[in-house]
Amino acid sequence: MKLRLSKKAKKKYKIEEVPERTRKAYGVCEHDMVNYKALDKMNHACFKIIKRLTRDIDFKNHWLGKYSLRCTEWQEAWDAEHDDRYEAEADFKKRLEDAHKQITKYKQMYLGMKGLKQSAEAMGIDTENYVPTEADKKFQREHEYSEKHTQLESGKVSHSYLLKKKKKKLN
Repeated sequence: MKLRLSKKAKKKYKIEEVPERTRKAYGVCEHDMVNYKALDKMNHACFKIIKRLTRDIDFKNHWLGKYSLRCTEWQEAWDAEHDDRYEAEADFKKRLEDAHKQITKYKQMYLGMKGLKQSAEAMGIDTENYVPTEADKKFQREHEYSEKHTQLESGKVSHSYLLKKKKKKLN
């Protein structure tokens, strides 16, 4: 390996002018080659540094493994403790959702009946003091009443009221 100088350095110094103590400090011989003693010294220093870094990596790897194992153990313990809470919370959410559906259903039914009442009053039927006649009672016995409330995409609710004639029972 030759000692290489830049163009500026070649102009400033001639190879013969390099002081002897600088040559000895860098371990360069008179032929501008690095001697084996300096190379061995550098190799030994690199070996020490690599050995120290390897021990450091092993140490950190050991503690990182212990830490990750402890974290998984804590996570498993946490999950085991709180599984019941998660199940209870999911059950509560389901019951709350069912109650909300029931409330919506009854609210739609109420609004439909309110609209039906308003329609009847607009036709002149007294809904407050209604007394069924004999014909009305007979009609109620012979027919089955059902209602259906459907929420449309626009958000409006469609109300359907059906009267079906009851089938006669065969004995």
